[in-house]
Amino acid sequence: MLEELIRNEIEITDIFFCPHAKWEQCNCMKPETGMVEVALTKYPNINLSESLFIGDSPVDVELANQMNIKAFKIGLPYGNSTNVTSLYDLQKKL
Repeated sequence: MLEELIRNEIEITDIFFCPHAKWEQCNCMKPETGMVEVALTKYPNINLSESLFIGDSPVDVELANQMNIKAFKIGLPYGNSTNVTSLYDLQKKL
């Protein structure tokens, strides 16, 4: 995946993930907003209204919608998101 991003001149600055199990009920497991809040703390110049959230599950879309971030869903459409099938497809829809 990273090779495809590099080929398409897409730079990844950082990666955030939730290391917890569902039963731990943390605030960083999607659709909770903790991961985005950590990113905003680490990178305070992030403008959510100009950001994109790309995911492959309904919770990705739900998180993006909660934070007013434009959502792109890979695979079947869900809720308030734009459906994409590839990076090329995403580039066409931007």
